[in-house]
Amino acid sequence: SEMCIRDRKYINKNLITNGGLTIMVKLRLTRMGATKAPFYRIVAMDSRKARDGKYIDQIGFYNPVSEPKQIVIDADKAKEWLANGAQPTDTVMGLLVSQGIVEKK
Repeated sequence: SEMCIRDRKYINKNLITNGGLTIMVKLRLTRMGATKAPFYRIVAMDSRKARDGKYIDQIGFYNPVSEPKQIVIDADKAKEWLANGAQPTDTVMGLLVSQGIVEKK
């Protein structure tokens, strides 16, 4: 029988096990805000979830509409997720580099 979502266990905060299946975690943006006035949360979530789906942990936020652009990232959380194997998207990697959290490759 299949396990339902409440039966899932979180291990090391970046791997979800569901009947022995390990799931990849990504650091990515999830869209919030009104029509034509977006802001984004930087979150850790299962790579298979929808863009605005349920996330595991919020790391910060990014507001491209404000002047100047507003970027707030919890460096400790971001480094912890990266150390545990979470993969950032290209956009999130750019934000991490711009904040000096990660060295440019």
